[in-house]
Amino acid sequence: MKVGIIGRTNVGKSTLFNALAGRRRAIMADIPNTTRDIISTQININNKAITIYDLPGWELFRDFFLTNPLIKEINLMLFVVDAKEEPTPFDKDIYLWLKKSGQKFILVINKIDDKKLEILQYNFTEFTSDISIPISSYHKTNLDLLQSSIEQNFVGSETLQPQLSTVIVGKQNVGKSTLLNSLCGFYRSTVSPERGTTRDYIEHTITFKTTNIKLIDTAGYFKKKHTKTIIDIAVHSKIIEACESADVIIFLLDCTTKVATFEKRLAQLIKEMHKPCVICVNKSDLLKDTQKSSFTKQIREELHFVNYAPFIFISALRNSNLDSLLDSVVHLNNNFHEKADLNFKEIIEDIIARRPPPLVGTKTAIVYKISAKERNTVELTVNDSKIFSDPYLRSIENELRQNGYFLHLPSKIILKGKSKHSH
Repeated sequence: MKVGIIGRTNVGKSTLFNALAGRRRAIMADIPNTTRDIISTQININNKAITIYDLPGWELFRDFFLTNPLIKEINLMLFVVDAKEEPTPFDKDIYLWLKKSGQKFILVINKIDDKKLEILQYNFTEFTSDISIPISSYHKTNLDLLQSSIEQNFVGSETLQPQLSTVIVGKQNVGKSTLLNSLCGFYRSTVSPERGTTRDYIEHTITFKTTNIKLIDTAGYFKKKHTKTIIDIAVHSKIIEACESADVIIFLLDCTTKVATFEKRLAQLIKEMHKPCVICVNKSDLLKDTQKSSFTKQIREELHFVNYAPFIFISALRNSNLDSLLDSVVHLNNNFHEKADLNFKEIIEDIIARRPPPLVGTKTAIVYKISAKERNTVELTVNDSKIFSDPYLRSIENELRQNGYFLHLPSKIILKGKSKHSH
């Protein structure tokens, strides 16, 4: 079942969305037009799967509601009004649209923050509805009553349960929202040449072949020192949060611009998170085939933290090579969760025998056991982990890759000894 939260700007739609989601999912601020895209998440009410959508403010995106095919898929609208203000022309416009379209809706009279304000709900009697509920999204007053009303209107239809989630990250204006919209097949995220159009991260689940994939479009990554407002700070933290929760990361680049320093920092963060990653080069229709090889070499050198990642050229605008991108995402996710192949034990033993780590005092390196773990992790049980430096572990990792192990995937070597650490 799909439930949309509709209303004019700054009536508390995002606060209600977060209250229903049970976490701070949408960015909130006392600034009109903070929500610009369709934010969604799945919730469960008494074991009933429901997808809720935080929709942008009516007065600034009226055409969106009239033309976007997603609106026709919504089974129930939560029409949110601000009890502390008289009904506005925009409130009336929304009500008339809901009635004319035949859309089922619940009138949600928000900001009834204490009992003295309950009388204000009667200012909205002109908006006739089967159900009218006074609430405080901020204090979660009557939230249980609203959830019960949603359940009573439940439409029994299957909700896609994502098998994997993939997040699209990159600098501002690189084409992330265009890519999301192309993969979804319709307008899902605001696209504009203006930098920083996307603020929240946007989710949508698609079925690719036999796999359900949750796609997440994030705001543009930028230098942390440029976080000047409370919204900027929230945006930056949301990008990191989305990456940490994803199974696979699509790192989107623009072939018409140079790699920025903060993009290199983003590559380092992906490496530190130990996440499978696809380096996806957008606007590749502007490159000649003869340029792609040298471009790939240059990018691999600059983004050396994720030089293991597969490289795919696409055009989000022209829907070019998108199936190859999704094939790669599914393949990486499947391979990453397989247990590592133990055949590399002999290779590691041979490396250490041929090229042992430098002595630490009088100690020599002893490896008691080599174990394969999930998520491309190798565990070495050693006499003293201090003997095995990070550069030395990197050399083992590189030689394993040269022998065909950890293909296109991140890897990690964990040491078990007197001083535990990992590379």
